[in-house]
Amino acid sequence: MKKFISLFFVGLLTAGLLTGCNNEKAPKTEDGDFASRLKLDLESNSAKQEVTVKRFVDGDTTHFNFTIPSDKQNSEEMMGITDGVLKARYLGIDTPESTGKVQPWGKTAAKFTHEALESATSIIIESEPLNNTWQLDSTGARYLVWVWYKNDNSEDEKYHDYRLLNLELMQNGLAYSKNDMSYRYGKIIDEAITYVSTNKVKVWNSALKDPNFYYGAAQEVTLSYLREKTQLNEETGQMETVDRLAEFKDTAIRVTGTIYRIAGSSVYLQEDDPETGHTYGIQVYLGVGGELTNAVVGAKFCIVGTLQYYESGAYYQISGIKNPGFFGVADDESFRVDEQIYPTNPVTITYDDYSNRTEESLFANARMENLTVVDVYTTRKEGSASYGAMTLTCKDKDQNTITIRTQVLKENDVLVTEERFMGKTITVVGMLQPYQPENGDLTYQFEIYSMKDVTFID
Repeated sequence: MKKFISLFFVGLLTAGLLTGCNNEKAPKTEDGDFASRLKLDLESNSAKQEVTVKRFVDGDTTHFNFTIPSDKQNSEEMMGITDGVLKARYLGIDTPESTGKVQPWGKTAAKFTHEALESATSIIIESEPLNNTWQLDSTGARYLVWVWYKNDNSEDEKYHDYRLLNLELMQNGLAYSKNDMSYRYGKIIDEAITYVSTNKVKVWNSALKDPNFYYGAAQEVTLSYLREKTQLNEETGQMETVDRLAEFKDTAIRVTGTIYRIAGSSVYLQEDDPETGHTYGIQVYLGVGGELTNAVVGAKFCIVGTLQYYESGAYYQISGIKNPGFFGVADDESFRVDEQIYPTNPVTITYDDYSNRTEESLFANARMENLTVVDVYTTRKEGSASYGAMTLTCKDKDQNTITIRTQVLKENDVLVTEERFMGKTITVVGMLQPYQPENGDLTYQFEIYSMKDVTFID
């Protein structure tokens, strides 16, 4: 995952389990299980708190439910805690990417972390400083922690004691090291590095293939990686502007997402990003008369195609899709991931998203709430497929102007006209799209497809 900067945390804990971990005469580890040698010292002065998982992100990043201690309420130290959630970056290790630009062993590392913590009967996060403090990184959003867990229900008794997950990821060859090994547990992590590099375990073996990684011709990326316009510069700790859509233009890519809408010759994918909490979307164009085998709303698909810029519509889409069908396909073909139907809940966006996060929000499955319709324009060009479609000019509660474009809408097979909307307050579900009229400037409008997308507030 991303390089770390320097951070850590607080909380109090009572009860048992101690034992030193940096003993100069510590026994050698012959089987590679260094985590069995290391014990959690609950009496040390580092900050500790028992937590539960709020959200899994990847191999070395997890969001935990966190209770701010009473003596630290409103302190600068706790400014990174939002809605009782602590965004944790694991100390001492760096797992390959499973989000963004996906790397070999990234998904495997993420799965290892998920399975370890999901089955845990107790999880404790620990800070590095021995002064009972938690420290934010330079972004002010994440903390660096040691993550301990145990599983009293495991048939293997070694999991009945707390084990350091950071170290387990390293000893299983699912992480690289940080440059600075001066951490409290740096010595034993360094021993684990020597073991996995000598024995060429997973990421330390360039000839070994990760069974969970796609090695085809396309570049595997996430929708959030493509859509986001800023990224953290690891050297400066500052955010910088990026344009990955332009970077990947006319390039073969591979993305995974859930179908939330099927319209004409296109399907629309959504991806919910656990790191940011945002929802991202993209249009997949199947060609005139094209279809995606077994495509239904809620189905998760892996799509392989070319990222192209559609000049007439002023947006990026994926096209040139190879469509073999269901499961068990060649590396460079699109396929449905499984038979499960996944939720496709729209994300609520505001005027700020509509006006300032347009590229990030385009084609996302979205909702806009409490908009009052102040004007309606109806397309009345005879013979046009858009005859009867409407453009609604709306105001939000702060009197910001938002434009909604409808398809041709019907209720009980009767054409819906502007009287149905004029002066009403509505909540709508649809997607943000670019709109560039002939001889006009590029603007953005929120598009809805049926009356099922509309809720009248009054």
